[in-house]
Amino acid sequence: MKGGFTGWAVAGMKNLLTHGGIFLRHKSYANQTHGIWFDSDCENISVDEADFCSNLEIGIYLEINQGPLTIENSRIFWNKYGILIANSARVNLKGNNIHGNAASQIMVSGLDDAARLETNWETGAQMEILAEQAAWIHNVVTSTEDKQFLVSTTLSPPLWQHFVDSFTSDRNIWLKPQESNAFEIASGDAIDFETWQLTTHQDRNSCFTMSVAAIRHSKTYSFSRTASFGQWKEARMGPANNPAIHTY
Repeated sequence: MKGGFTGWAVAGMKNLLTHGGIFLRHKSYANQTHGIWFDSDCENISVDEADFCSNLEIGIYLEINQGPLTIENSRIFWNKYGILIANSARVNLKGNNIHGNAASQIMVSGLDDAARLETNWETGAQMEILAEQAAWIHNVVTSTEDKQFLVSTTLSPPLWQHFVDSFTSDRNIWLKPQESNAFEIASGDAIDFETWQLTTHQDRNSCFTMSVAAIRHSKTYSFSRTASFGQWKEARMGPANNPAIHTY
């Protein structure tokens, strides 16, 4: 893009100071910037059955929001970052398909060592907002190349620990074919799924696989409202004794 304004202050859609918003079947494709950006003092946001694909920068950018912000039943493919959580609280990811984003599928970021200050425009309340109280449930999260993380962070170790201590993640499918160390933590170290489980105390009923066949299915499949997690795993990933599947 001429001038290089691909990241700062622009997006396919940018929303500020939004209290109570429903974004149903929104589509952001091939923008030379972010797909959608919720920037400052957004709460009670619902994004459902949406597509954020092939945007130059971030598919879904969440910055300085007290939340809750719920992204569900949506597809986030082939952006630079899939979802970036930057000093945003109560980010709920439910039943999404997050796939093949170049740097990271989910990035937890913001100021590395401090909260961001914001004012609630309705109440006048002053807020110190951190990444915290997130919930990630029933998502299919897929990296397709060695350099793509499933989860990454730029937070300092204390703020990362605060995030981890306050979040919930379970019944997800995590897939990466080339490398098992798919999760980046605050130290900058890349860790495997078992270590992720041990250090976060989350994803006890989730699965990690390096199966290419499972990744092919993940391009088009997300959890339905009727299929159980066990039915998905059996139908899409094979029986429990498949050596490529690790279940804890």
